[in-house]
Amino acid sequence: LNEHDGLGRAVLLAEDCTALATAGPQFATVQHEPVTVLPQDQQLLLWGRPRDPDPDPSEWVTLAEHRIGRLPVPGLDAAPSTDGHDPVLWLREYIAKDDYGNAYVLDERLCRLGWAPVRERKPAS
Repeated sequence: LNEHDGLGRAVLLAEDCTALATAGPQFATVQHEPVTVLPQDQQLLLWGRPRDPDPDPSEWVTLAEHRIGRLPVPGLDAAPSTDGHDPVLWLREYIAKDDYGNAYVLDERLCRLGWAPVRERKPAS
């Protein structure tokens, strides 16, 4: 969260809380109750098709479509040279159970951006 000139708060999410110990004293740690359901891996299809890369030498790709216009996306490697790949965001949702037995998403972790062949996308269920 950018609160002032690039300074602010951030959240570190780890499945192993010993990894948070090395994060540094500037991070306050909060430990959730253990999740009652296994984490669920998800993938989200991003809108847009890759366009000419930006002149910036960093790893940004511009996705464009009439619905969204042009959207620069960080951390997405250059598009594969062959067609048939879609930009995808892989994430992990952590499901917990409340006092009444209802399941809810306690937290989610963005894992990576990348390209997935169209044939490997999971159909909506």
